[in-house]
Amino acid sequence: MRRTIILASALVLAALWAGPAAAQKVYINPSNQSWNPVSGGGSEADYALIVANRVETILDNSGFDSRVDQDFDNSPATANSWGADIFVSIHSNAGGGHGTETLYKSTGGQVLAQNLPDGLLSSLPYQSRGLKNRTDLHVLNRTNMFAALVESVFHDCTSTSGRQGHPPSESAFLRSAEGQGLIAEGIAAGVCDYYGVTCSDGDPPPPQKGKYIGIVYRKPDTQDRIIGATVTLNNGASTTTSGTGYFEIEVDA
Repeated sequence: MRRTIILASALVLAALWAGPAAAQKVYINPSNQSWNPVSGGGSEADYALIVANRVETILDNSGFDSRVDQDFDNSPATANSWGADIFVSIHSNAGGGHGTETLYKSTGGQVLAQNLPDGLLSSLPYQSRGLKNRTDLHVLNRTNMFAALVESVFHDCTSTSGRQGHPPSESAFLRSAEGQGLIAEGIAAGVCDYYGVTCSDGDPPPPQKGKYIGIVYRKPDTQDRIIGATVTLNNGASTTTSGTGYFEIEVDA
């Protein structure tokens, strides 16, 4: 007699086999400096958070495990506890200058710091101010993993500047949706380059495949197998148990 079995833990011993190893953990720390005004409106913290959230989306779609945290005081300890692989702090600069620069402390942080402006300058029409070693920054001193702080543009710059033609003022660029997107894409590209991978174009990665496997048996004897039973998952996928009561169904992991 043919039997149909809807999966239930009482009847099935099953396991899901998934594919890849754990994703690299990227901790993204946007500036919390709401007291720093951006020329034309808003604050450094406002735009840093917008950019950070876009970076998170790009990295997650590229297979990373990323997290955004704007808590300046506690973010290093939280990142340490989470087991982050790298720490990226996102800021914008002030003081009358032009261009992008990246700050680091350790030798490993310097490698990360080099990738970030390389990614940014592939998207931004501004010049590089290079890398700067800093030993006095909380987010670089208190993190256990390699860390870098990006100063994307000068948010008090209202004049045209840069090496490629005549781009808009850096503050206007930061306030624009296009500029925010390009800054985010550049930072994400730097992280991807650091790990030797290519960032996604924004579409989620294809789902990983796994197998739901198990046996169907008459309780309580696991050796009393049911042969030819139809096993159906909640998603509608089904199969028939083999001569040993075994089944497997491919699923998205």
